[in-house]
Amino acid sequence: MRFQRRAQSLVCFGGLDPARKSHTFRSGQTGGWREHFTDEHKKLFKDVAGDLLVRLGYEKNNEW
Repeated sequence: MRFQRRAQSLVCFGGLDPARKSHTFRSGQTGGWREHFTDEHKKLFKDVAGDLLVRLGYEKNNEW
């Protein structure tokens, strides 16, 4: 609850600037992960979450 209030106050009072660069934010472009995932990363991610991505509509099938 305390964290939630702190986050709300940061947003309400301009403490979070969405235009500010973050070291954890790359480009925000769809599919940008393809530039950073190796084939091994892709295989592991498919094993863990591939079916979920299809069920949620992020992918049409497991051929991504």
